Amino acid sequence: MKHEIVVVGAGAMGSAAALALARRGCSVVMVESRLPGHQAGSSHGDGRIIRYSYAEPVYVALARRAYAGWQALERAAGVTLLETTGGLDLGPRDSEILAGLATALAAQEVRFEPLTAQALMQRFPQIRCAAGSEAIYQADGGVVRADRAWAVLWRLAAAAGVRIAVGSAVETLEADDAGVAIGLASGTRLTARHLVLAAGAWNRSLAAQLGLDLPLITTREHLAYFPVRPRGVGHGLGQMPTIIDYHSDDPFYALPQVSVPGVKCG
Repeated sequence: MKHEIVVVGAGAMGSAAALALARRGCSVVMVESRLPGHQAGSSHGDGRIIRYSYAEPVYVALARRAYAGWQALERAAGVTLLETTGGLDLGPRDSEILAGLATALAAQEVRFEPLTAQALMQRFPQIRCAAGSEAIYQADGGVVRADRAWAVLWRLAAAAGVRIAVGSAVETLEADDAGVAIGLASGTRLTARHLVLAAGAWNRSLAAQLGLDLPLITTREHLAYFPVRPRGVGHGLGQMPTIIDYHSDDPFYALPQVSVPGVKCG
């Protein structure tokens, strides 16, 4: 079957790309090796941090576009995807990392607030930190509801005319001047003028079939959900900010409770 564009991988990246292309009038088929809602990739789960707090100005600028994009998607779907909780970046006093974040935010005219350890703990009693600590608080930080966003992207992509083929992995990829040919494990063969690879951990092996050596290394990122002890303070959305802690050489993050009971840390 001939299409203008084939998107391989239907997680957040692939489905967003397919939707954007279909809205531009392209004929798009999106291929996903597993069934909707699977947990083998990087797009499942109840929440992801969204923030302006990056040390690289280009990422701060991209975050501004991302916020606008999520808000537009919410309006199109009539579903809340972006939960504003505020975001905290913590570190030791005179932290070069926090100084870099402050510089980048100021350069992009994003408002933020420096906090001492005492001021931080008064505002957010869920958090304990050493007296020598400091923080940057950015009020627009928050959580994107990941599972909900994925489902919305699929629904809107289908409504925009994207054909979605699920449950069959890509086995072969071939390319020539006319475009690409894709062989699925089901025996289906797709041809298209253009190819979008959005298969995450599988991108390198798929690209290798096209003679491309992508310098990608796949890693497993462990996370955990910690149950909270009721002590008169809440740990849910609207009660606790997102957190990135730079006190050690191995920074960690934490999200307030979204759907899964417990505070997510990684």
